[in-house]
Amino acid sequence: MARVFFYLIVGLFDHITCTYYVPNACHPNDVYPTRGFAPSCRYLCTSSGYVEERFYADGTFCFVRYSGDEAVRYLGFCLYGVCLPANIDPSGRLPHQWDGIYHVCPDKKISYGTVRNCTFICERQEQLYLPIQYYYGIYIETKCWLQDGKVGLCRSGFCYGMEYFQSTVKPQKPVVSQKPATPQKPSIPQGTVKPQRPVIPQSPIVPQRPQMPQVPQIPQIPQMPNLPKIPVKPQRTVKSTPSKNVP
Repeated sequence: MARVFFYLIVGLFDHITCTYYVPNACHPNDVYPTRGFAPSCRYLCTSSGYVEERFYADGTFCFVRYSGDEAVRYLGFCLYGVCLPANIDPSGRLPHQWDGIYHVCPDKKISYGTVRNCTFICERQEQLYLPIQYYYGIYIETKCWLQDGKVGLCRSGFCYGMEYFQSTVKPQKPVVSQKPATPQKPSIPQGTVKPQRPVIPQSPIVPQRPQMPQVPQIPQIPQMPNLPKIPVKPQRTVKSTPSKNVP
């Protein structure tokens, strides 16, 4: 029985030792120790028995809140111990501080008063010995203050002027004609060619006889050249003598 109690006590103290959180210890690489936003970019910690002020790592998500109000002034990031606002990029996309993993607080609707900003901060703590986590939420259908001092309305975490909601066009009544409309012939647009009737031939076309191929011509024989004329001398006439009979 004593051995059982010994193992039980050892197990409990071992669990407490492993999960114990030292809030004043300096964090390795000055990383914020929990999820969510950091309430400040500076913190006090104890190192080797000395208390010192250190900066959270550059790029740590942070927020700046109005004094005495849950409405947040802006969400930003740490740089050299200062929380700077995270603005919208040139393409119109929101910074990662507005991602859904940080939108943990339930949305609120306030029917009285006017809020300074349409975004607020809430706190969460998983265990009593763990640091507090900070997330954001948004006001919906709540009056808010614009930069020019006028009153607007919260929509999707941003404050819009009242003219934004009055710019919608009211539906108009359909116009009912007193007389029934007579059907009109459809007008042919300019530039279109009207279809023409086909031309019917009056008499059938007689097929023509095919032409006989021409007989090739016989090539002409070249003429002989004319020879020069040779002069002929006149010949002497031979007188004939009577023949004598030989006995």
